[in-house]
Amino acid sequence: MKKTSPLFFVLFCLSLGADSAYQKGLKAYQSEEYYRALKYFYISARHHNTPAYIKLGVMHEQGQGTDVNLPTAFYWYEKAAKQNDRQAQYHLSEFYTYGKWVQKDQAKANYYRQLSGADQNETQPIASEEDSDSQPDSSFKEKFSSIFSGIGF
Repeated sequence: MKKTSPLFFVLFCLSLGADSAYQKGLKAYQSEEYYRALKYFYISARHHNTPAYIKLGVMHEQGQGTDVNLPTAFYWYEKAAKQNDRQAQYHLSEFYTYGKWVQKDQAKANYYRQLSGADQNETQPIASEEDSDSQPDSSFKEKFSSIFSGIGF
């Protein structure tokens, strides 16, 4: 009989926690409890859950559960895009197309739109489903630490 590594068990439990937090976040989001959803998506993102990155980007872009914060939205989209997430790549193409927080750059917009699989005239990304070395802006760090300081995040 082959023994299971204790490390495997710990990693398995951590992944269950990330999925559970994401599911709780989705439920809160669908109930329009955006602040609660934001908390769960941050917990899930801490465990490198790419769909949580997307939800965090959307929530910061639209001001759901938080103030509108385009630099933070861009950070989360970029993090997910580096994991080859097509929705994130599409969102980045929109940032560059319309100059949302970043300078308009049609070449970058086209690059991300092509990566997303969207046609140049398409307005919706093709849906899809870890960690990058980019850093969030300082306002993100301040908001992040004040929200989650009580739970050791």
